[in-house]
Amino acid sequence: MKKKPKKRHNRDKLSGLKKALSRLDVFSVSFMDTLAKLAAKQFIEAVSGEIAKSGENARLHNFDEQAYTAYAALLEHYRGITTLYEQNVGNITDEQMREMVAGIVSVITSRLNLADEHEDWGLTHENPITCEKNRLIEAAMQEFLSKFELTTQDTLEAKIFTLRPRLKLLLLQTPYAAEPIHSVASEIADVANGLTSQLYQAYCKASQALTAQLDDMDKRSVTSYYLSILEDERDILESIAKIQLEAIDCAAGVSSGSHTAVDELLSAIRECYLLFMADANPILSRLHHPHEQVEQWAAQIHSFDGFRSALAAKLCFPPEVYEQAEAELAELLGTFDRELAKVTSSLVEKKVGKTIFGHTLQELNANIAKPLLMADEMSAIFRRANKFYLEHEQALLAELGVEIISGINETIDIKVMSIADGELAFSEETQTKLLQFLSDRQSNCETIADNIRSEVGNKLLEALLDGKTYSVADALETAFDNALEQCGFTAKAAKTVQSWQAEIGKLILAFKRDVLLYEIGTFDEIMNFSVGKLIGDAGENPNPSPTLAYTTHLQQAQHELVEMLARNDITQVIPPPHTPFNAKEHDVLTAEPTEGFAKGEVVKTFSSGYKERDVVLVRAGVIAAK
Repeated sequence: MKKKPKKRHNRDKLSGLKKALSRLDVFSVSFMDTLAKLAAKQFIEAVSGEIAKSGENARLHNFDEQAYTAYAALLEHYRGITTLYEQNVGNITDEQMREMVAGIVSVITSRLNLADEHEDWGLTHENPITCEKNRLIEAAMQEFLSKFELTTQDTLEAKIFTLRPRLKLLLLQTPYAAEPIHSVASEIADVANGLTSQLYQAYCKASQALTAQLDDMDKRSVTSYYLSILEDERDILESIAKIQLEAIDCAAGVSSGSHTAVDELLSAIRECYLLFMADANPILSRLHHPHEQVEQWAAQIHSFDGFRSALAAKLCFPPEVYEQAEAELAELLGTFDRELAKVTSSLVEKKVGKTIFGHTLQELNANIAKPLLMADEMSAIFRRANKFYLEHEQALLAELGVEIISGINETIDIKVMSIADGELAFSEETQTKLLQFLSDRQSNCETIADNIRSEVGNKLLEALLDGKTYSVADALETAFDNALEQCGFTAKAAKTVQSWQAEIGKLILAFKRDVLLYEIGTFDEIMNFSVGKLIGDAGENPNPSPTLAYTTHLQQAQHELVEMLARNDITQVIPPPHTPFNAKEHDVLTAEPTEGFAKGEVVKTFSSGYKERDVVLVRAGVIAAK
């Protein structure tokens, strides 16, 4: 339950940056939409127009549609003939003549039925060969454009949108992008030229292919059908005209009856034949004699410069588009920079200030507090010894060793004051160092935030430019972490921390050695000599004495000090006799020949040494044999 406010707080911190990025994205997409729609529409029109023009130079282009017109006219003649036959069949009295005419009409009727069976290619308000030709031209353009993902205006816009990262970086003129906004125009012009270069050879091939396709009957099913129909109808009509009509004429010459109805039908059939042959023969002649056609499509295809000029002329972007964009962009980028600075500073505080420096500060405070607690405990132990003296002062002053006892108590008083002075000095020094550390921490965080902001900004913009859905928080964290490592800021911060740990560690070591262990060491000397003498003198008196009670209390204090050191991982170094001399742990106070000891062996420990784990804080003072 306690984490929800934190998450909400994080979202609040990111909300301004998200909004700034969103507004930049909307702006750049809107601006790109404007340019892409203008460019795509005109580019498509220009390319398609150039390819379509090449189709006009096909061999059949200027007459193949006449095949349908001729066939359509023939069918109208056929229908007229069948209607005329139905109207006059009853007037043909000669049975042989009627059967011969009926045979011709039957053939014509079968041709009409064939046309009806192909109703998709039948008589319509639009020439089906024209429709087929348009489909072929459109398919050729679509096939050409699809190779470059330019099939429609939308896909061409998408093609131009592949330039978004580059163009957006030009638009988002910040410390992260060097080019000014007006260079977008030249960038798109370069893109157009690049596309034109890619398209030109393909355009030439597409133009040639379209011309060849319009001449290829294997790919012109509708045209091929009507041309083949023309040949069939020509053969059928020639057969009717040259065989059946002549047969009817012969039969009419033999017959003595009236043949008005037959003559009218024969006249209509002959007219149909003559008109159709006038239409069909030129078309079929061209089909079967292609060498008579001069292919001049190559002369109609643009040179590269002409093709590029034709396309580039369509790409024009009004200057006011850029002027308006510059004004809007300046405001958006200002907001983005401010929000990015806030979030970056927050991230530096979170990932560097609180983690690296913050944890170190806690560690330093803990390290400083530890010897101060030791000092307080030592002072308390010495004060208890002083209290015992004050409570038994009258009795102790009556003892024989009163001068030694008074000296010990006075020394303990001085130790309490020395420890207090040492604590104060140590606290002041460490607090000064901690303040400097905090200042260094702030300076480091600000430097890191300033240096890393451009890296983070770049990564955020890269994520924005991808055009994909992404989490601002994730993109920011990832970019920040990468920059933190790649730019070495983590290592630099760690190095700064290490230097401060070492600096404050020196103060701690000096305080432990020069204040705490010094006072304990001199107390050990008192215990070894002064207290030892008091115990020896008191031992000669068989009766219990205040002196022995006092020395017992001092021994208890010494034991408590040893325990206190042990709890803080500090142990005494008291080498026993015959221990080989170790320069790391022992300090030779004097060396003298000693019977029974080898050269370099410890004869006697004069003062205890101390080490914290494996680190020697104070070397033990020893007398060594020589």
